[in-house]
Amino acid sequence: MKLPAYLFCLIVALTSRDLSALDLSAWMQQQPITVTAPGITRLELPAETLHASRPRLEDLRLLSPSGLESPFIIERNTLTPPRSAAVRNFKSGIVESSTVIELETGSDNAIEALVLETPSDNFIKAARVEASTDGAQWNVIAMNVVVFRQTNGARNLRFSFPSAIYGKLRVTLDDKHSQPVPFTAARIEFTNQKPVTVPHGVAITKTEEKSRATALTVDLGAANLHLANLRLIVSDPFFSRRVTVSYSQDNNGTTRSIPVATAIIYRVTTNDGLSTESLDVPIDNLIPTSQLMLTLDNGDSAPLRVSSIEATRQPVSLVFYAQDSGAWQLVTGNRNVNAPRYDLAMLDIQLRQGSAAKAQVGVLTANPDYKEQPALPDVQPEGANIDLQKWRYRKAITANHTGVIGVMLDAETLAHSQTSLADLRVIQNGKQIPFIINQTNESRSIQPVITKDSDPKRRTVSLWKATMPLAGLPVTRLTCLSPTPLFERTISVWAKQKDHMGNEQRTYLGSALWTKQSSSKDNEFTLPLAMWNIPGEFFIETDNGDNPPIEIADVKLHYGVSSVVAKVTDSAPFALYYGNEEAYAPRYDLQLVREELLYAWQQQATLGNEEVLRAMKKESTDISAGSPWLWASLGVVIVALLWVVSKMLPAAPKVD
Repeated sequence: MKLPAYLFCLIVALTSRDLSALDLSAWMQQQPITVTAPGITRLELPAETLHASRPRLEDLRLLSPSGLESPFIIERNTLTPPRSAAVRNFKSGIVESSTVIELETGSDNAIEALVLETPSDNFIKAARVEASTDGAQWNVIAMNVVVFRQTNGARNLRFSFPSAIYGKLRVTLDDKHSQPVPFTAARIEFTNQKPVTVPHGVAITKTEEKSRATALTVDLGAANLHLANLRLIVSDPFFSRRVTVSYSQDNNGTTRSIPVATAIIYRVTTNDGLSTESLDVPIDNLIPTSQLMLTLDNGDSAPLRVSSIEATRQPVSLVFYAQDSGAWQLVTGNRNVNAPRYDLAMLDIQLRQGSAAKAQVGVLTANPDYKEQPALPDVQPEGANIDLQKWRYRKAITANHTGVIGVMLDAETLAHSQTSLADLRVIQNGKQIPFIINQTNESRSIQPVITKDSDPKRRTVSLWKATMPLAGLPVTRLTCLSPTPLFERTISVWAKQKDHMGNEQRTYLGSALWTKQSSSKDNEFTLPLAMWNIPGEFFIETDNGDNPPIEIADVKLHYGVSSVVAKVTDSAPFALYYGNEEAYAPRYDLQLVREELLYAWQQQATLGNEEVLRAMKKESTDISAGSPWLWASLGVVIVALLWVVSKMLPAAPKVD
């Protein structure tokens, strides 16, 4: 490695300053690094290090063999879109059974692709590309290229070829099997430096067949990865699907789906047997979670057979000047530290451009000197006084230590609370403890008891009665299976409820079309229920029309997983109160540091048994539509009105 003398001296001067030694008790993980020789050194950070660190690596620190903090630069590869330009002298015409396009590139720079433009939205053709310098002698540079466009947006109008300087290009499209289509313009793409990516193993952990869509849950194995690309391995012979990629993120107590990328994957074939495919979904995004959701829009087609997914990510490197060889060390996992500011940043360009030796990284392990740091030391967890007379339920909270706690809400608590959880309160010493609600993208399920029922007035309807082990649970969806091989039915879910007059009526909770083909597997049916507080008894029905009845099995109701996160500094007993229909959601200043609180280390606290503080208010009289008390009351009112009317009428004249 050769460096200018002034640069070498400047680096030594900046890096030899006596930086303060770190208090390693604040860092959770450590990782050994082996440097074989002094000088500029580059270390590619493993996925496990990225996962253990904060998303932007604010908590990463580098220690020299003497234990001093050493400056470094984080180097990330960035993807740049290809430069392009319009072509010159674009000419298109019909020659026998082909469309021939001739053009001039107008560029002295190397190009690697040509992209055509057309207003046509539904065609498929085979084509070849030729290049020439004088317009007389042509050489083939791309052969048997399949170009197409479909009405759903899938298309391939790009011709890639060996990078070189081309003066003239000619494209010939085969029109023997279909009508010619107009091409109006074209652009050339200049040769671009390919981004450096590394393969990264991912796994499909869950496949859900929904109405007209397939949802794939993908485990990335680590968070904070800058994904470059996903490639779906599909065995179907021909298809075209729009794929949407997203991840879930907490947004002030609610789970929000964050879109990452969208693309159309396809595999198409011409009448001549030529085929082309695109199975890639470009990502180029930092993913702060370890889980992605891929949604494939099937429309009216059968689901694709996706066997696996291949992924690549952009490497992240740490570049530094090593004064000494030997055992260096990385530490990470400090949730409260700010990003470092090093004087070495002024040498960013020189360090990035200079040749660097590679360091070897060891296994990430727990730091034996780590001590739990107080989270949010400036936050005092004390709320206002509260009158708890209207709260019906209470559960004691058990935590082993003070600090930030997370309390997972069980099904019983969710069933007896408001759907919005606005009535939750954490109480200690008669005062509120401020908290935030963390709603995750996870879910749990509960199974009702299913029995067959019937409606004598509707002979063609299949009806099932479902009895819940717990009433009032806010469920988000219903899933079930069916052994019946071939059918298409609209599945509806409804419950019997009384209106304000006491009259019984049906309340529909959800409805969706379920299509099952004989060749398909026993795929799970999903019916969204818009987070209903499901009653203790409800019904599932479908109208069979002129078809035989269908069967259903394995009915499950799914509800979201939520937790209460708070900071507790007092070891006195405290509890969770809930069950107040009149309560409004509390407003705590703690929301201002929501992200910091969620990122802090949480000890998992547990809920005790439910205590009933105030029984449900029962009406002393049941005044419903068929109640005798109602009719008696109405009779008294009618008699009174008749008496009043009779007094208001003029007396009849006396007849002599």
